[in-house]
Amino acid sequence: SHKELLTIPKALYYDNELDACADERMAESCLQFPGLTEDARKKKVPLVFHGVIGQDLKEETSPSFFNVEEIVIVLDYIRQILEMRENKVLPKEIGVITPYRRQVQKIRNKLKKEGYQDVMVGSTEEFQGQERAVIILTTVRSGETSGHVRQGLGFLASVKRFNVALTRAQSLLVVVGDPELLSTDSTWMEFLGKVVEMGSYTGCGLPECLV
Repeated sequence: SHKELLTIPKALYYDNELDACADERMAESCLQFPGLTEDARKKKVPLVFHGVIGQDLKEETSPSFFNVEEIVIVLDYIRQILEMRENKVLPKEIGVITPYRRQVQKIRNKLKKEGYQDVMVGSTEEFQGQERAVIILTTVRSGETSGHVRQGLGFLASVKRFNVALTRAQSLLVVVGDPELLSTDSTWMEFLGKVVEMGSYTGCGLPECLV
């Protein structure tokens, strides 16, 4: 992975002892991605956190959540990535990670309609032991969650899953999620703090605790 993509997991989990071992050309291939913030491009940080306050929904037939606003943003990033002229990225080099089965199915269907079925979409477990040039993580949960916030975060509060999701990307990591909700979890709060520090945040306004 690109060394800047490892600075956060290094600080959170590895006592700063995790080394980047990806091929340098591969690791630096997305530094001119137009979806990066101006700051991220200047600092050469191939990371975007796109904040969105959407709505997590369920259908009667399934207990699993999905989030339409996040699906739209994910597809937009995939289109932008595939349109890059320099250092072309192929659909099979992109992975989309999401903790909810319904979100996986809905994104797969949309990608199939656009002819991008080679983009791998799955849960964190499905990506264990694998890497992709580009990883897009859609966290799904948003807004006021019923019951305890931590319970509302469900899968997202798992440190192991969080670590796996963050370390799958070799040259670009895009995270799409609700900063208000995610910042209620200490690990996500730390992650968001580092994202803001790196100038890699875009999207909706940040919660007060991060401004």
